[in-house]
Amino acid sequence: MTPRHRTPAPPLLRLRCLLAAAALTAAATTVAAAEVVVVIQDVDHPSEATSGRDLRVTARVRSTQVPPPSATRSQYAQPSTSSPTSPATSFPTSSPTSSPTSSPISSTSDYFFAALAADRAPPQDGAGDWLEQYFAGTGRRLQQQGGAGAAAFTAAAAAAAAAAAPATGGGGGGVGGGSLVVRLHYRAMFGETKSLTMVRQDGGRGDTGLYAASIPSADFPAFGQMVRYVVTASSGGGGGGGGGGGEARKPKRDTDAYGAVVDAAAAAAESTLPTLHLFTQNTGGMLMDDPVACDVAFANGGDRLKFYGGGVTVRRRGSGRRDPANMWGKSGTKDWPKRKLKLDFRGRDFKVSWGGGGGGGGTGTGTEAAVSKVEEMNLHSSYDEPGPESYLREVLAAAAFERAGVAAPAARHVVLRLNGDFYGLYVMVENVDESFLERHGLDPRGPLFKAVHWKYSNLRPAAAPWMPCPHAPDWESSWGPCPEVYRYSGDKDAEGVEGAALGALGGLIGALDAVNRGGDFTQLWRNVNVDAVAGRCRLTLSNPR
Repeated sequence: MTPRHRTPAPPLLRLRCLLAAAALTAAATTVAAAEVVVVIQDVDHPSEATSGRDLRVTARVRSTQVPPPSATRSQYAQPSTSSPTSPATSFPTSSPTSSPTSSPISSTSDYFFAALAADRAPPQDGAGDWLEQYFAGTGRRLQQQGGAGAAAFTAAAAAAAAAAAPATGGGGGGVGGGSLVVRLHYRAMFGETKSLTMVRQDGGRGDTGLYAASIPSADFPAFGQMVRYVVTASSGGGGGGGGGGGEARKPKRDTDAYGAVVDAAAAAAESTLPTLHLFTQNTGGMLMDDPVACDVAFANGGDRLKFYGGGVTVRRRGSGRRDPANMWGKSGTKDWPKRKLKLDFRGRDFKVSWGGGGGGGGTGTGTEAAVSKVEEMNLHSSYDEPGPESYLREVLAAAAFERAGVAAPAARHVVLRLNGDFYGLYVMVENVDESFLERHGLDPRGPLFKAVHWKYSNLRPAAAPWMPCPHAPDWESSWGPCPEVYRYSGDKDAEGVEGAALGALGGLIGALDAVNRGGDFTQLWRNVNVDAVAGRCRLTLSNPR
């Protein structure tokens, strides 16, 4: 590698350094007016609590003082997000600095720091060490070049580096002379919030530390109920320069929380079926149409229990929920005494394995191919099965379709506990959406419709053009608006996609009508990929599983 030789600094650069040295000497304390950035790097958040044993929570927190120019601050800004569907809590919220105010330093030193940042961006850790190294190197170069003011520059640099170095000692540690306070806030079910100071575990030296606190078991709620908790960290800044304090929170969303279920292992041992924990303060609202906020805990297969604390809603589901005309003259499943429920998560967050419960198809084989992360999940109550309620129809049907190679929703039994108490035996049924299509190797953006009417959603021929309802030939206008028959459930964002899907649905209905009326398969071959359909519907009797 060719050595890099430095040439003597031009007079303008030397003048700029001298001006910067003078500014630093006159206002050394103002250099300490840096922004304090506090980051909670990770939290060890257990999701199970045991009666009689305190729940220990640890967090690794970093506090760093950042030089004041705006060019170096933006990389540390943390956006604040919120979720309108998350449960309201009394947990403290965070207000991270996204647009820090300018530090009170002279225009000359501000110009110097801007040039310094452009020359070499500071690291996220060790701001004090970096300043010391940079100033020492600059001072040496000034001395080698015979520049006046090198001694003043070096003295000011040492003061600036000392001000930027993290403080040591004390329970919390800190930066810039300020104190770093890390706290654990917790709530038993929907009660009041209590707080504990988390104590540093690694000697209290350095920018990053491990903090710990334990939620007393005496504050735990009853068997099967939940304890929610968050971790906050804040620094009051400090030092003679009055630097800005930093704040952080985990989880980051102000309405989210970690959670632990009391004696979850013992609750799971009460049944050989998986247990789904559901927590909501609005137990009446969850049985109606509008979604209400809730928290969920579920252990998928051999995984540890996962707590979904924020961005989850629950509501009833069933025929006639949206359109009473659909249930004209018939009672809807939405009104069953034992309601069917729908859980809606924030994105595809809920992890479930369908192995052994039907729907194990897909691009792979066995249980591994059936693991999905989904946004919605259905809980069916099996209330109105023909004959004595067996709780088996949907699970057996899912297994039969899987055996036949037909893409159908998977299903498995779960024990549902509501706010810690046994609520009922339910069937967890896969939602037909993009994740369902992907699991079966189908195009997630393809035409997708939901059959929503108990009578008309059967691919019957379209009504005559002069009749009021296109998919309900015997519907009379005096009965009111046309019932909803097919609900488009595909990609609604792409322009023209829904219209093309409706055209494809009309083509399929017309092709089936032509076959039924006169045996004309021409349209069927034109509108349906018969080979693909036959391949998915074949029975694999020669290689049973």
